[in-house]
Amino acid sequence: MSVTTNQPGKRSTTRTWRSVIPQSNTAISAGVLVLVVIVMTVATNGLLLTPPTLSVLATFAPEILLITIAMGFVLLIKEIDLSVGSIYVVSAVVFGSVHSSSGLPLWVCALIAIAAGGAMGMINGLLVVGTGVTAFIVTLGTMWAYRGLMLVSVGGSSISVRPADEDPTLEILAGNPLGVPNQVLWLIVIVAVLVYLRNKTRLGAWMQATGSNERAVRMMGVPVKRVRVFVFTLSGLLCGIAGVFQVAHSNQAVPQSGDVVMLTALAGAIIGGVSLNGGRGGVLGPLFGGLTLRVIGIGLVMMGVIEYWTNVITAVAVILTAWAFMSFDRWRVGRK
Repeated sequence: MSVTTNQPGKRSTTRTWRSVIPQSNTAISAGVLVLVVIVMTVATNGLLLTPPTLSVLATFAPEILLITIAMGFVLLIKEIDLSVGSIYVVSAVVFGSVHSSSGLPLWVCALIAIAAGGAMGMINGLLVVGTGVTAFIVTLGTMWAYRGLMLVSVGGSSISVRPADEDPTLEILAGNPLGVPNQVLWLIVIVAVLVYLRNKTRLGAWMQATGSNERAVRMMGVPVKRVRVFVFTLSGLLCGIAGVFQVAHSNQAVPQSGDVVMLTALAGAIIGGVSLNGGRGGVLGPLFGGLTLRVIGIGLVMMGVIEYWTNVITAVAVILTAWAFMSFDRWRVGRK
C-alpha cells in the first residue's frame, strides 16, 4: 500500500509563490508602469526618456492624471461618472469665457472655473442620491447637458486667453522656471493632499466602506448620502483643475476637445487597480494607471503607429490588467 507524501511540498511551493505577489494593487500598477516604460524605451531606441519627450509628457499628462484620479474616487464608492470629460471641457471654457467677457484677473477666473467644476460634480451627486437613479444614467445625461449648454452659450469656436503683461497667473499655473512644468508641481501637491484624505482621515475610510457594504455602514451611522455627494463634488473639482491647466499651458479653451477623456480616465483607473465593484482603490494606483496609458500613447506615436492601433493596444492592456488583478485576488484569497 502506497502513501502520497508530496502534498505538503506542493502547499509549500504554492505558499512561496503567493508570498511574492504584492498585496497592494498600487504596487502592481507601479510595476506595470515600470515594465511599460522599459518596453517603450527599448522600442523607441531610448527616445522615450529624452528631455524633449519627457517635457511633452510632463506638460500634457497632469490633466488626464487628475481626471483619472477623480474617476478612481467615484469607482471607490461603487459609482461611475461619465461626465468627467464634459466637466473638464466646460471648466476650461468657463475659464476662458469669463476672462474674455469680464476682464477679471486670471486667478479669479481660474477659481471660478474650478468652482464651476465642483458645482457640476455636486449636481451629479445630488441627482444620484436625490432621485435614486443610477449614476450611470445620471452622468450620461449630465455629460450631454453640460456640453450642450456650453455650446449654446459660446458656440464651437476656441476662446483665446491673453493675459495682461503684469498678470503672472498662467506662469504660476503652467510656467517652467525650474525646468519642470509647474503643473507637475501642482499635481504633486494635490496628490499628497488626496493621499492624506484617502488614507488618514475618517472620510477616506467612509468612502471605502460605502463602496464595500453600503447597507452595513449606513446601519453604523455613516452619512452615506453625504459621502456620495462629496465624492462627486471632489471629482468635479479635480476635473475643473484639469480644465484650468489645459487653458494655462495652451492659452486657449477648445469646446470640442475632451471627447475620449472619460474612456481614458476609466481605463487608467482600471489599470491602476481600482475595483469596479467598489470598496478598493486609492490615489497612487490611478495615477500610475493614467501615466501608463500616456507612456503607451506617446511611445506608439514615436514608433509611427497610427492612432487606431493605439486604441486597440490600449483596450488589450485594460483587459489584460483587469484579468491580472482578478487572478491576483484569487491568489490572495487562497493565501489566507
